[in-house]
Amino acid sequence: GKEASAAMEMSLLVNYIQPVHFHTFDASEKRKRSYEITSFVETQGTSLLKEFPVDFVNYNKRQMSRIYPRGTR
Repeated sequence: GKEASAAMEMSLLVNYIQPVHFHTFDASEKRKRSYEITSFVETQGTSLLKEFPVDFVNYNKRQMSRIYPRGTR
């Protein structure tokens, strides 16, 4: 179909979230980009939370993450 274009005023109201790969908590802290989001598989998210609980909570205070459940459910 025909693609609609938004008025500039409307576009300025939109929040953008940029997906990025997770490297380390320190690297994310240095970047300080609240508009970035990282996806984790459930096992990786659980592992990070168990090994680095404070870092994981602070990471999620600063930027978003999403955790995808295991496919074996």
